[in-house]
Amino acid sequence: MAAHSPTAITSTVAQGPDWLELGARWQFRTQAEGWWRAPDLSLADLAARLGTNTAYLSRAVNEGLSMNFNEMINRMRAAEAARLIDSDSGATMVQIALDAGFSSKATFNRVFRAAYGTSPSEFRRLRSQISAVARESEASSPAEPGDSSA
Repeated sequence: MAAHSPTAITSTVAQGPDWLELGARWQFRTQAEGWWRAPDLSLADLAARLGTNTAYLSRAVNEGLSMNFNEMINRMRAAEAARLIDSDSGATMVQIALDAGFSSKATFNRVFRAAYGTSPSEFRRLRSQISAVARESEASSPAEPGDSSA
């Protein structure tokens, strides 16, 4: 029997849910809806929003995505914080943490460091240095032949 035959698919479905597929789908929806921004988001809250129960959601995240609920939510929050830092909005770190859904600066710093290997402040400093070097490089580049902007 071929691996992709209707019988193989039916027997896979009969074995139970595809936790990877469910985890990925629910992770995508959580990201797209921005639900991770709620600082007090719980497993029960998210399960209700997704129209499932906590046991299914937890298993899909744990088995399907190989992480726990808090890791999934905090990774989304850390990615948003990095995006906000990159946007160079001038917001304080506390404001970035709150905008990204963190309820405390300590949790923000711990999660961000785990995700990016550096503190949010150091990340901002390094990004600022990289941007400055890029601007200097652009300013000192010779004009291309036919470039009328020079």
